[in-house]
Amino acid sequence: MDTHDATALQHYEQLIALHYPPHLAAALAAARYQVAIGACLPMLRETLVAVQTTHPDLKRDVGRTVAAIDRKKVHR
Repeated sequence: MDTHDATALQHYEQLIALHYPPHLAAALAAARYQVAIGACLPMLRETLVAVQTTHPDLKRDVGRTVAAIDRKKVHR
């Protein structure tokens, strides 16, 4: 389990302990998880663009990943 997974689970458990309805606790924890994951994408994209510049042999592979990140942003 990664850090974001553990944080989302902990958030859910805290909400349940506060007597939130399970469906609301799950929705709030999921929203927090989505925001946490989304915040990482811009940093990852920036790093990949730097890799493209310094390692031209990886340009095609890195370009595919950058394009996937860009598509994900469009769907939010």
